[in-house]
Amino acid sequence: MNRLDTVNMLLKEIGMTPVGSLDDNHPDVESALAVMDRIHNSKLLRGWWFNVDYDVTLTPDNTLSHITFSNEIRTAVPEDCTLVKRDRKLYDTVNNTYVFAGPQVMKTLTRIVAWDECDSSFQDYIAYLSAAQFVREELEDSAKETSLKEDAQQALVTLTDLDLEMGQYNVFDNARVRRARGGVRPYRGVIQ
Repeated sequence: MNRLDTVNMLLKEIGMTPVGSLDDNHPDVESALAVMDRIHNSKLLRGWWFNVDYDVTLTPDNTLSHITFSNEIRTAVPEDCTLVKRDRKLYDTVNNTYVFAGPQVMKTLTRIVAWDECDSSFQDYIAYLSAAQFVREELEDSAKETSLKEDAQQALVTLTDLDLEMGQYNVFDNARVRRARGGVRPYRGVIQ
């Protein structure tokens, strides 16, 4: 589903005729896009298999030795827990500095990706959530809003299932468990 299809879905929910382009000078198109973008960006913050990068090495720039994040990076989890993302830059909380001598590794980076780069199951989820919000703002029709929220819940179930399958998450695949299990051999007895 592309953005135009989603906007037309939102317009249909409030009883408006579809548009042929997102550039149409139509006040409801602007409202629909604003709702879609707000929900799209907020739901991407959770981190899904298609917008999280793992084990990313970032190097300081040559002039100030700062590590700066692009606008699309929303969250960064460094390997070193004393580092944090502040004002689009990496900050060392122990040494109170933005200056780094060498590269730093981020365990994860969560990005805000464009609509077309998102999986179709995520697009469906955002479309239904946006429609529910749009109906609430434009029509104040609670029955229609409730129906759309139920559709969004179904889309979320599908999305979450796909995220679990694609992400191949494992409770044993994190640093804390690896440290706890390090060097432990459960069956040390002598085999006869």
